[in-house]
Amino acid sequence: KAQNKTAVKKYLKEEQEKIDQHTYMMEVSNHLPGTKDRSALIFWTPYSWGTGAKCFERLNTLIENENLDYCAIFSDGERVLFICPESITRAKVVKILSELGIEKLSENLKQREHYWVRISGIMDDDGIWHNEPKFISIINSNNSTPIFSKPHLTLLTKLGIPIDNFQHDKLAGNSEPSIRMVVRD
Repeated sequence: KAQNKTAVKKYLKEEQEKIDQHTYMMEVSNHLPGTKDRSALIFWTPYSWGTGAKCFERLNTLIENENLDYCAIFSDGERVLFICPESITRAKVVKILSELGIEKLSENLKQREHYWVRISGIMDDDGIWHNEPKFISIINSNNSTPIFSKPHLTLLTKLGIPIDNFQHDKLAGNSEPSIRMVVRD
């Protein structure tokens, strides 16, 4: 019996340690600080899209259908992070997300007027980063002359993409994006 009691205590201690573990990540808001109704289109593709040709076909279709000009693509190996640093009306972003089947972000945007998206890897209590997004490519269609989100262009430079803000004629929003560090249980 004593041996069983020790095993149970050990098991309970291990389970408690699992519960006490946290994950840490950086997130960015899609809202353009300094504007009332403007957002950038930022989202992680659903797991069901994968990271292969079908995923990129869907993203290319999105870019063509919505006449998006400049989009950055990152991947953490499981999903794709899509960042379009254009100044887009909130209603249009809600519509796009709904059409893509990304309902949770769409609803958050409707209710809270912005949403947060992870832009970093995920760090566990052990200090090791996992699922770090890696830059894949820029899709530049040159179809339109959009108004760009100054804070989200700044975000892309912080993520390692060299961007000359002077090459973009029209900029909206403050220069710094809203970024936060999140701790999750």
